[in-house]
Amino acid sequence: MVKLHLSSVKTMKVFLGVFITAFNRFLNSFLDIYNTYPYAKDRPVKGYVQLLKVLIYFLGGITMIAILVGQNPVTIFAGLGAMAAVLLLVFRDAILGFVASIQLAANKMVKPGDWITVPKFNIDGTVEDISLTSVKIKNFDMTITTIPTYSLVSEAMINWIGMTESGGRRIQRSISIDMTSVRFCDEALMKKLRSVPRLSNLFSSVNSETGKSLDSDDHKRSNFDNLTTITNLSLFKEYIERYCSEHQGIHANMTKIVRFLQSSEKGLPIEITVFSKFQKTEAFESLQAEIFNHILAVLPEFELCVFQNPSGNSPPSIGNVQ
Repeated sequence: MVKLHLSSVKTMKVFLGVFITAFNRFLNSFLDIYNTYPYAKDRPVKGYVQLLKVLIYFLGGITMIAILVGQNPVTIFAGLGAMAAVLLLVFRDAILGFVASIQLAANKMVKPGDWITVPKFNIDGTVEDISLTSVKIKNFDMTITTIPTYSLVSEAMINWIGMTESGGRRIQRSISIDMTSVRFCDEALMKKLRSVPRLSNLFSSVNSETGKSLDSDDHKRSNFDNLTTITNLSLFKEYIERYCSEHQGIHANMTKIVRFLQSSEKGLPIEITVFSKFQKTEAFESLQAEIFNHILAVLPEFELCVFQNPSGNSPPSIGNVQ
């Protein structure tokens, strides 16, 4: 009778081990096959599969113990109620990760391949893998950062997928103009700017706001009662707008704004907001440098100055010359 009992226990243990192993391999196969479908990239299920594995191993372990001690598994499960606090502590990351995985998948917040930024953890890179308890991110400095899955839900995160899918990448920078260099355009400046290719047709066109030509007598007068008199700053703004509209690297169908920001003791900022056709960092930074190199180089042609704090290399002003 004892031999029969021991043989029966051994058989049940083997059967349970085979069942757990087979189910684990079934889940692995299911995950591998699922990942071959196109929609798997948008709806990762690795976290759910890992949760099922945890449950199977947990239930299998309890059942194995029940077989060894000769007790009903239901009795052991009932006894685990007193250990609920311990179980919550042990499986805390798994529970939080499971809830976070549901939120991430249901709301399509992040998926493998997305470029994300998490300021709290100084993360800026591409998501490599999302599991039940952790997310692996490959930063652009080639380092690997691993954070808990629930951190993507509980902490502030920036997902750049919208920018990637839009076909453009925003350039938004400003330069500060020295306000003492802003003045009305006299005839000499108008004559010089008339030869600028992007402004040549402006002087012969009709201003849509005033209904008067920029070559008319109203624009040439420099008295303060003339509201249509143009300044070197307004012409510079017009030049930037035309330059951005004609540039081949700037997205023509996306936002292009050149505006004045609030002036301060650091000058009058002119903010330029456009969208680059290039999204890769190398080409994007090259385009951004090209645009602002050109703007800074053409600024003196409008007799404008960039504001910057005086340094030890700054020449003395005329009033200080002895």
